[in-house]
Amino acid sequence: MENPAALPPRKCASSLIRPVTHRTLLAEIPAEIVHQHHERLNGKGYPLKIKGDAICLEARILAVADVVEAMSSHRPYREALGIEKALGEINSHKGALYDPKVVDICTELFRVKGYKFRTTDYFSDPPQTVAGVIGFPQPF
Repeated sequence: MENPAALPPRKCASSLIRPVTHRTLLAEIPAEIVHQHHERLNGKGYPLKIKGDAICLEARILAVADVVEAMSSHRPYREALGIEKALGEINSHKGALYDPKVVDICTELFRVKGYKFRTTDYFSDPPQTVAGVIGFPQPF
């Protein structure tokens, strides 16, 4: 966050619980998938700088999902950029950064099949978290 002090105390606290919530949600995902999801097909990702099929399919899927979710969601330092901007981003780097099949399927899900993200706004009042959406107790 650019300036956590600029957030009201309740919203600042809810943003601090986010990593704990994600850790709980990610506990069931094999570490290799999470470890590789910032790798890119062209080898310019991190932390391992691996490329192509050396990146497990699940990490390639998570990479695309992560970018689309991050760009289309509100952040404390910027407004949501929207789903079309996010889909444009992954499509403009299809084959270089992101797996072409994964990008095509993701794009089809949103543009053709009408998929939408559930609302998970950590900065709403009261905060709405992923944990609350899937049935874990709300942190506040």
